[in-house]
Amino acid sequence: MLARWQRIEPLAGVVFVVLAVIALFTAGGEDFLADPSQLADYYLDDSGRIIAGEIIGGFAIFAFFWFVGAVRNRLRVSETPEGGLPALAFGGGIAAATLVLVANAATMAGAFRADEDGSIDPAAAAALNDLSSVIVGIAAPVALAVFVASTGIVSIATGVLPRWLGWLSLLLALGLLIPVISWIFWLPFGVWVLAVSVLLYFRPGEDALRTEPVTTM
Repeated sequence: MLARWQRIEPLAGVVFVVLAVIALFTAGGEDFLADPSQLADYYLDDSGRIIAGEIIGGFAIFAFFWFVGAVRNRLRVSETPEGGLPALAFGGGIAAATLVLVANAATMAGAFRADEDGSIDPAAAAALNDLSSVIVGIAAPVALAVFVASTGIVSIATGVLPRWLGWLSLLLALGLLIPVISWIFWLPFGVWVLAVSVLLYFRPGEDALRTEPVTTM
């Protein structure tokens, strides 16, 4: 039973992407540094939709936590020491998921306040939206870059995932580290999660590894 679960647990990444897309389209959103009065109207007019979307987003993050754990388990092979890159990948993934939860909580707090009081101060609405935007657009991508880059390096070194994906992972991590435009790379990150999920499912355990040591990077 445990072995069967370990085989399918990488597919938590697919669940994450599906739920994240649903949450995004449900909750909608406003631009970073949008007009405060516009943001207040958003929280007031769409409070129910925002709350529903963030709840779905919470389930998405739950699945992502599981996906991060699955990736760490597959990266922990004989060539990678316990405290090395698998641990770094795990830490980056957990940090990113936690940051996104904080961003979701900030957005949901504004929706709850607007729904409860029938209004929300524009300055408060702007502060909550800006906080959420900075976390999702700048802080979380840095943590994701650690997760993606560590996974990529282990893949290049051991073959636990295809080496072409390892090199693409490094490019994606670089994009996630670029301030201001890092939010653009959330879509490629979703595609990356889908690819890693499916590949780990079809390349279980030690069967994914090459038998000869790597001599060049």
